[in-house]
Order: sequence, then C-alpha cells, then structure tokens
Amino acid sequence: MVRTMTSGVRLWLARTAIVLGVVLGAALPSTTARAQFAMGMGAMMGDDPKAPITRRSVQRYAETLKLDPDQRDAALTLHEGYLANFKANAKQMQKAYQVLSEKAQENNDWASYGKQASKLAKEYMEKFESNQKGFIEDIRTLLTDEQASRWADFERLRRREDLLRFAIVSGQGVDLVEATRTLGLTGKDSPAGLAEAVASYEMDMDRTLTDAERLGKEMMSKMYDAEAMQANPQEMEKLMKQVMDRARAMRDINRKHARLMTPLLNPEQASKFDAEFKRRSFPRVYRKPHVVKTLDAASGMADLDAGQKDTLKSVREAYERDAAGLNERWAAAIEEIEAKSENMWESFWGGDRDPKSPLAQARKARRDLDKSTMDRVAGVLKEEQRKRLPEETPEPQNPWAQMMGGDEEDGGN
Repeated sequence: MVRTMTSGVRLWLARTAIVLGVVLGAALPSTTARAQFAMGMGAMMGDDPKAPITRRSVQRYAETLKLDPDQRDAALTLHEGYLANFKANAKQMQKAYQVLSEKAQENNDWASYGKQASKLAKEYMEKFESNQKGFIEDIRTLLTDEQASRWADFERLRRREDLLRFAIVSGQGVDLVEATRTLGLTGKDSPAGLAEAVASYEMDMDRTLTDAERLGKEMMSKMYDAEAMQANPQEMEKLMKQVMDRARAMRDINRKHARLMTPLLNPEQASKFDAEFKRRSFPRVYRKPHVVKTLDAASGMADLDAGQKDTLKSVREAYERDAAGLNERWAAAIEEIEAKSENMWESFWGGDRDPKSPLAQARKARRDLDKSTMDRVAGVLKEEQRKRLPEETPEPQNPWAQMMGGDEEDGGN
C-alpha cells in the first residue's frame, strides 16, 4: 500500500530520504514491511518536492553573514538555480524508485530491489550533495573579507538546519537558537544573559552535531551495500544503537539548555518559551489541531449573537483545559516508549503495534476530546454558519511523521 506523506515528511532532506530508503529496505523485519516501504519511496517527496534549503533558509544565511541587500538578492537568484536542479533530480529519483518498486512488486523480488536501491541511493546522493555544495560555495564567493570571517557561524547554522530537521526521540530536533529567535527573544531587547546562554547552547550542540555528522557519513558508506548489511544484522543493530545514543545526546542538550534559559525570562516569556519547546519537541501532540482552527473560524464569524459568542468562549476554555492534561499524557506515553527503546525501530514503532498501549490510548483520548468539541461547536452554530467552517484534511496514517523534528511550519521553497 502506498501511503500519502504529510507535508512535514515532504520537508525531509533528500539525503535523509535516500538513506532511510536503504536502511529500512534492509532492516525492516518482514518482506511485507519492506515491500510497503519500498513502494512508498518513490512517492516520498510528493508531487511538489521541497528542497532542504528554502528561501527562508537563505534569509537566515543573509542575517548570519550580514549580507547587504544586493548580496541577499544575488543569493536568492543563486537559490533559484539550486531549486531548479534539486527539483529535476528529485523527480528523476522519484521516477527511478517508482519503476524499481513496480518491478519488485511484479516479480515479488525484493532482494533485487535492495541491491538496486543501494545503487540509486548512491547515485542520487551524489547529485543532491553536488548541487547543495555548489550553491553553498557560490554563496561564499559573494562575501567580503569581513563577512567571510563569520563563515564558522554560518557552518554551525547549517549543521543545525541540516541535522536537527529529523528526530527519532522527542526533543532531539529542537533548535533553541531558532526557537528564541522565533519568539523575539534575541536582538537588542534580549533579556539579560540570554545571548550568552544561547551562544553556550550553540557551541555545545555543535560539538554533538559534528560528531553526528561524522557518524552519518560512516553509516551511509556502509548502507550503500544493502546486501552486506542484510547478511550482517549485528552490524545494523550496532549502527542503530549509535543512532539512538546520538539522538538522546541531542535531546539532553536541548533539555539542559532550555532549563538554563528559562530563569532568564520573565513569566510571560517563560510561558511562551515552554509552549514553543513542547511544540517543537512533540510536534504531533502540540501542533494546532483542526478543532482549534474550527473554534477560531467560528468565533470570528460576524453574524454570531451574544449567546453564541458566550457559548463558544466556554467551549474553547473547556477544550483548552482538558486538552492540556491529555497532551501531557500523550507526550509522557511517547517518552516512556523512547526510554525503553534499545534501538530506533522500537522507539519508532513501539507504540503503534498495540491499540491498548498507553500511547494508543492517550492518542484516542485526545481524538475523542477533539471530536466531542467539534460536535459542541456545530451545535452552537446555525446551519448556514456551519457551512462556513474550514474543511478538515484527514491526517494520513503515516508513522514517519513522528520522526520529524524542528519547526513544522518551516516549509516552502
């Protein structure tokens, strides 16, 4: 079965998509599971593949390197060329995996698929890396000597942007530099001591990311030989344990520095910072649900009477109160599974196998609250008003979405 990927998964780095394709094609426990994943590989990037370096990324680069307006415009022009090459390569990769998957399905020959997928992975990995490296080097040619002295800052930003985009344990994919920036806590009005705390975090995290980058390259060199990895499952288990250890190290750095930053903020700032940290740590739990979008739309209708306004206000207050506890329960269930996991597969699928597990029950409780609240909102509105509510887009049954870290809203080319 081919599963439609969420917009969050479409933001995966092309490198991550290819590497996972080889890893999972070799490591999934059953032929059926490998087949299902293989058929999804070609569709992973969607009809409109998103590049890992977006226009928003270029704006961040411009701020870090202190580019002038002309340099920024030149960088954006270079980015257009990078995007064109990325999309062309992505479409070629998508088609190649699709053809490969169809042949494997037709012949029921997933062993051959693994071998060919390894070759495709290496081929397209080199194409994506060459395109990205060329773009970065072109950016460098724009710089003055003074700007070039900030290149180390830029490289740290790139490592966070690259390696914190993907998470296999909750909190791993948080970038506290970007979180504080998003909340407006940086700059000349930054709380006393926060700039130093952010700088300390940046250096601490970068040491771990540099090590993770080295591990990633080592893993990729081994993963290209899918047949050898299938023949040596112990090597796979060893690699996966290293991945889990590194993921937990990143998570712990984020938690440690979040605790250090919080006392530097006033109560209002600390509350917003805590909410942002939770949202980035548990994006599936704390992202804005459809019921809240519905409440926003209903409450903003100009033709509500006084009674409807008061009732909708009460419905929202009740939902926010009840959802807070259920969200904490859901997040705790995720953490419990992660704490017990010996490797990334247990962390990844552990709570999805048993509908009676604490994780499944926690998710169900939140879904039930969302549904009952939606029913309450519908009951408050008149028929004509209900027609103006936003339509819900069904959430794909996609376990890969839980592995996305960082900011779900950071999308687009």
